[in-house]
Amino acid sequence: LNWYRSSALLFFSFQVDESSSKRLKWDCESYATQYSNIYNRPTLIQNPKSGKLSRRALKRLDRETKKEDEMEVDGEEMHSGDDETMSHCTEASTYRPKGETPEQRRLRKQAVKEARRSRRQEKKGNKQAFAEEHRKIAKQQVGQVKTIPIV
Repeated sequence: LNWYRSSALLFFSFQVDESSSKRLKWDCESYATQYSNIYNRPTLIQNPKSGKLSRRALKRLDRETKKEDEMEVDGEEMHSGDDETMSHCTEASTYRPKGETPEQRRLRKQAVKEARRSRRQEKKGNKQAFAEEHRKIAKQQVGQVKTIPIV
């Protein structure tokens, strides 16, 4: 390390050993942190878990499959009956003939109102059915582990 003063400035001169810089090696921590981000978290590599299920997991799986089978059987019984679940709402004619009498006009408007009323009821039933199914799915997912895919 040599230094000298010139015009109120200090200058230092260093000698760098180039042979040591070429041999400089990375340690694993500094190398990992250089390329780390939220997706690259260096950890200890472990053996993968075996594909065997525990007894408790097997029992729970059996119970869930039985419940699903029962629900399918109940669903088939419900659908095997009348086709009440199908939309039976037809569009009421809003076409107004030229020589329409007041009685025909009243009947036409009444048919339109009835069609709208039945459609509202059908829509409400669908909303309730979907909300109930959404609640069931949410209850099933309460105990499950949430996973986030890494892209």
